[in-house]
Amino acid sequence: MDQLNQIIERLDAIEARLSKIESPNQVPATPLPVMSRSSEVEGKEAPLREIINRSIPFEEREDFKTTPKKSNRNLLGMLGVACILLASLLLIKFTIDSGWLTPIRQMILAGLFGSSLVAIPFFVHFDDKKYISQLPAMGVIVLNLVVYGAVFYHELMSPFFGLICLSGVGLLSLWLLSRLEEDLYAALSIVGTYLGALLLSSAFQKLTILGSFLLVWDVTFVLYAINLKRRQMIAIAGYLALALVGLLGANAKGTELYEVIAIQFFQFLVFAQGTSLYSTINKQSLTSKEAWRFFPVVIFFYGQMYFFLDHLKHSYATIFAVGFSLFLFGTYKYAQRKLNETLESRDMVYTSIALFFAHAIYLTEFNDVARMIFVLGVLAASTKLQNKVDSMKVPKGVKIIIGLLVLLAYISILFEEHRWDINALLGYGFAFGLIALFAKNTMDGTKGSLIMYMGHTQMVTGIWRLKEYIPEVYIAPLWILYAFGILAWSVKRNDEIMAKGAIPLVVVGLGRFLFFQFFDLSTLQKIVSLFVMGGLIFAGGYLYRKVVKN
Repeated sequence: MDQLNQIIERLDAIEARLSKIESPNQVPATPLPVMSRSSEVEGKEAPLREIINRSIPFEEREDFKTTPKKSNRNLLGMLGVACILLASLLLIKFTIDSGWLTPIRQMILAGLFGSSLVAIPFFVHFDDKKYISQLPAMGVIVLNLVVYGAVFYHELMSPFFGLICLSGVGLLSLWLLSRLEEDLYAALSIVGTYLGALLLSSAFQKLTILGSFLLVWDVTFVLYAINLKRRQMIAIAGYLALALVGLLGANAKGTELYEVIAIQFFQFLVFAQGTSLYSTINKQSLTSKEAWRFFPVVIFFYGQMYFFLDHLKHSYATIFAVGFSLFLFGTYKYAQRKLNETLESRDMVYTSIALFFAHAIYLTEFNDVARMIFVLGVLAASTKLQNKVDSMKVPKGVKIIIGLLVLLAYISILFEEHRWDINALLGYGFAFGLIALFAKNTMDGTKGSLIMYMGHTQMVTGIWRLKEYIPEVYIAPLWILYAFGILAWSVKRNDEIMAKGAIPLVVVGLGRFLFFQFFDLSTLQKIVSLFVMGGLIFAGGYLYRKVVKN
């Protein structure tokens, strides 16, 4: 308590000095909370933190602050949109089976339906633009399905013309991105364009034509990303573009193999240069988080190029691995010298280089003797140069890779090679990592009111028992209607816990309908039920967002 008394005495002295300063200038003194020297908590002397907390507003206290749980505020909207979309597809099928809707009429009506969904936010006023922007997204999906149906199902247009139409839909998505500023449209444009090139690859007679088409879109996405300041567009487009050529060129031989390698090289060059231009034009260097988003793209490009070059000649692949490592290292050092600071992309760059060495040199080129010499060298260096290693701040990724290489060397000595499988180890590691990630995301956060959920359970059970008096097809929509009523009430009360309590009701009602009732209903019953439930769920999602703020 001596130290605490000294602190309080110093605070009293400071308060006295402030009073003298405020009095002549007639500045109203701010009242300070009274701090008792004899505070006791539960019969014991109060710790310093407890006393200090009493002088801080309750909502700002450290013991009051909690990390808000991240909730998906668009979940209900996506479920509602999915129900409406499924109902629309069933309606089209119903009209076709009845003989009224010809293929051409079907395409025209579906196109008008998709276009009307796109136009809704621009002609109807909504105070929640982010939520209502899901309707144009559904419209874009419908327009893509119209093109695929016209090409593959009805054969009303050639793959080449279908590709032109998909490109138009992709440009529409980019325009919506610039107007509505939702990342969803960037994903729709990128995925729709590259998926269309994959499914309609018969439109390209040569790989060079495919490469030219992709490079045009690569540049388009990069320019949009720079202009709209959305760097993640470059990472997503790079990954899908490289994957597309990798799939289509997996069996390439001879001249085609050289073409695939050239296309991949130029594509990576576009995305690498785009990343650099983004930082230069927008004056935003890569953050650590953004750099790790590009890690899959870098690894994917390395893996594909190594695979293709190894088919030509193994030494080409090894030279590429070394050259690509030097390219990454040189690019990082150049940027570091240019900006005169340590960049946050350092960990990603060094981890990538370590991974390339582990694969192309350690696992492929080194024999058992060379591996053991390397491991002994690492152990000796880490022991002798411990202080220097710590001051160098070696990235965690590099440490993990080196540790795995050391472990791999010991395993190869202790066990025969046929007694363990690296693929199995990686598979188990991925599975356990996925389980751990799922557990962390699901177990974190607060729990709702037990009494409220008991009441919901009773109400759901009561509605279920109504099947003795009404057709069972009405049960699921009634559950959804009840959930909608809960959401409307939560808006009136501004009760976030009550709003979140409606989510399980929607999931139960929709799950019951889709998995237990859907296939026993007539087509018309399916259509009406899905439209009703989809509309209620989408409207409920709008109410949910008015209450739940994060």
